[in-house]
Amino acid sequence: MKLTKLEWDSGFFGYPVGSLILEKEPFDEHQFIQMTQEFRLVYVNSSDPIESSWLCYGDSKILFAKEPTDRLAEVDVVEAPILSLLQMKDIGQQSGLYSRFRLDPHFKNNEFERLYEVWVERSMKKEIAYSTLTILEEDQPTGIVTLSEDKEGNSSIGLFAVSEGFRGKGIGGKLLRAADRMSFSKGNSSLRVATQGKNQAARAVYEHFGFRKHSQSYIYNYWNEGFTIQ
Repeated sequence: MKLTKLEWDSGFFGYPVGSLILEKEPFDEHQFIQMTQEFRLVYVNSSDPIESSWLCYGDSKILFAKEPTDRLAEVDVVEAPILSLLQMKDIGQQSGLYSRFRLDPHFKNNEFERLYEVWVERSMKKEIAYSTLTILEEDQPTGIVTLSEDKEGNSSIGLFAVSEGFRGKGIGGKLLRAADRMSFSKGNSSLRVATQGKNQAARAVYEHFGFRKHSQSYIYNYWNEGFTIQ
């Protein structure tokens, strides 16, 4: 087992955060506890479910993928204007209702809200995304979808949500179709999106728009209750 320190997360949360990725290897609790003494929080990502009293708030992460399609342009989908940043931050948080950062009560300093605000802002500034799309109604954003690209030529949807007051109007479908077309235009080999296994509504939406399950993993939080800042 190899434990990696996450520098960005550690700086953001203000305490050491690590990551352990297990691919078809057993979870050794004794070794794990010895490895994590200098960490306050460790994310454990496993290809198989883990039975352990040390790990909490686990959920499955399902990765969906589809081949990008050359669709007609959605004329009312636009790049989110930076002037709408505050509203976009609010919408972005609605995409994380099933996030472990929101559901795990060990997070006590508005970590979820701050994390998603940074995610939206860095996406709109094109630091971690090449596009942030929305549909404006009377100059107000109604939804969000962010797109990033990896070195293998895959596009990925990071944030996807429709503002609560605008649901049921087809906005989500337009945003997904626009993301699909943009991925095709960039020559990407696939368009991917991940969601929590508990989020049945999101899973149904993605499958309706042609996404198919690509892989599944299991994510847990480990909190070192004995950790003290040196």
